[in-house]
Amino acid sequence: MIDNLLQQPLYVQVNFYLLVSSALFVTILSVYPIIYTFFFGEKQRTYEALPPIPTFRGSEFPINVDTILMLLYVGMTLMMIGSSCLELATPTQEKGESSAAVAWINAIFNFVFYLPLIIRYVLAAGFSFSLTFTKLAATLLALISVYVCTGIINISGLPQWLVELTHTPETQHAVQMLTESSEGDSNTFLPTVFSAVIIAPIVEEFFFRGFIFNILRKSTALLPAAIVSGFFFGAVHISLVQCIVLSAFGIIQCFLYDYTKSIVYPILMHMIFNALAVMALILTAS
Repeated sequence: MIDNLLQQPLYVQVNFYLLVSSALFVTILSVYPIIYTFFFGEKQRTYEALPPIPTFRGSEFPINVDTILMLLYVGMTLMMIGSSCLELATPTQEKGESSAAVAWINAIFNFVFYLPLIIRYVLAAGFSFSLTFTKLAATLLALISVYVCTGIINISGLPQWLVELTHTPETQHAVQMLTESSEGDSNTFLPTVFSAVIIAPIVEEFFFRGFIFNILRKSTALLPAAIVSGFFFGAVHISLVQCIVLSAFGIIQCFLYDYTKSIVYPILMHMIFNALAVMALILTAS
């Protein structure tokens, strides 16, 4: 595996290192209370005095069942995304070879794979569709903040510098697939859009905000929990250029979740963000 990695282009290697390091940060921060207790002989301070996030009720083991479940999914996600990362430099299949059935299967698989997390969250923390004007306004403000951050990052020239330095593609692999499906096999366009606008926002918000950020928030303050989980969110998209923007997106989503105390608002914002991105791609392609 190491030999295969070293034979890949520089941007693939950097993507892989970002993915592994971010997963490592998540793991360390999630088990930090156990490490602290082991070295200092007393329980590490909890942060439940801060505005609470729905608490998962696990066992009385040093590491509760929800943290174990989260780390299990972090490991499986790392293996799946890591394998995809190593295949980035492999030429993609010719347009028209993919089928609508395969695209639908991939979309359904992504949902089913994370379904246990969704069920666990709903059972432990509850799930309400009630919306308030104040929190919807906060969602809109968060969305605007994402675009402001995106503009600042683009103006800084950092993405272009990364492209020139590592020869990385300017768009992430999922966006390339969406563009190819819109220009080639129209049968795969609908499942690809459905996956991007509906499936991805749901599963990613339950995983990254509902579990990762939620659990990290118990052992540390808001900012480090948001940064670590946001960094991992950006890294799993295996796009060196988009990792910066998506990490900022993940961090802002954490603040939105912490403020609203509901996973509904991050999901809604994520859907709007992806839908606008898809519309932009369609208009650009046409």
